[in-house]
Amino acid sequence: MFKVLSGSITDSAVKRGAVKPEDREETVYGINTLLTVGVNIISALLIGLIFNMVIEIILFLVIYKQLRKYTGGIHANNALNCYISSCITYIAALVCIRYYDVPGSVTTVLVLCSSAVLWILAPIEAKNKPLDELERMVFRRRSHIMIIVCFAVFAALHYIPVLKAYSAVAAISIYTVAIFAVLGKISIARYHQKQQHNL
Repeated sequence: MFKVLSGSITDSAVKRGAVKPEDREETVYGINTLLTVGVNIISALLIGLIFNMVIEIILFLVIYKQLRKYTGGIHANNALNCYISSCITYIAALVCIRYYDVPGSVTTVLVLCSSAVLWILAPIEAKNKPLDELERMVFRRRSHIMIIVCFAVFAALHYIPVLKAYSAVAAISIYTVAIFAVLGKISIARYHQKQQHNL
């Protein structure tokens, strides 16, 4: 998303001797990632400010990002589409959080079902980032740990009266990751099916 800007910053650093020429590509990648993540977080916070739900968007980001990091799921095909889809996700999540009116017992069942789906499906590889057997094993273990941690966070928010107002945030974070996981599994299955058909 910021490759041109990252390249310019890196070239300037190379000229000044701050970066070795052989480290250029690695530095460009690092700066591009930093800028992309930074803009994504700033955009999420701005959306939170517009909705007057800053605490909610921060909590959503923490749970959503950490869980999705290890479970995987469907991904956009380029950085710009990823940014746009992320912003749409944040807006949709905040709207759902604001108007969430589901009984506590039903919410607990839905979170358990979503967690079970993630437990079974994770990790979901991307088309352009297949996982080898070792990576699959490591990410599966880490995803299971994160699923347990996120469910524990939901339970704490849901069953401690003073925190109950934020339990919908945790629930919707887990639902969202589960939806992306299912979509990712369908997408990668179709991709492999197409690859086999082409052979």
